[in-house]
Amino acid sequence: MKYSILVKQYAMTKQEFEFWEIMKKNTEQLGTIFDPQPSQVKGNIHCVTDPAEVVIGYLGVCTVVQKRNYIDKSKLMQFSTKRFYTDCTADSVLFERIQGNAIIHEEDIYFNRNYILIPLDAITTPFGDVIGHMGTAPRCADCTLRGTKNKPAFWE
Repeated sequence: MKYSILVKQYAMTKQEFEFWEIMKKNTEQLGTIFDPQPSQVKGNIHCVTDPAEVVIGYLGVCTVVQKRNYIDKSKLMQFSTKRFYTDCTADSVLFERIQGNAIIHEEDIYFNRNYILIPLDAITTPFGDVIGHMGTAPRCADCTLRGTKNKPAFWE
């Protein structure tokens, strides 16, 4: 199994880098007595009609270099994750059930409007009549909900 990561590197001037570092400190790193104090932000954008107007922003032009890296799973350190399908189980759904001396037909309820379970296999009588099905949750039976079998165009 391989993983793909697209790395983009942006080249910017020292002034632009310092502007974004101050913005980060002023917006993301506040809240405790150990965090840096807010700093005055000075960008390179100014109001042409009112020079006294405070404007925050930085117009930068930079180059971008990108590279796609493929990492083989064996090259990564081992870590434990919860497997998505460990709690998937199949359950039986019968189209008919016996209530007292009567047979209740529930085909419409379980077959036509079954939003809970996706049928996996038929439940039959010894004579071959289908009386229900084994089913499971959509996330356990439908792989298209979490992925695709088609490789992306960039994949090696």
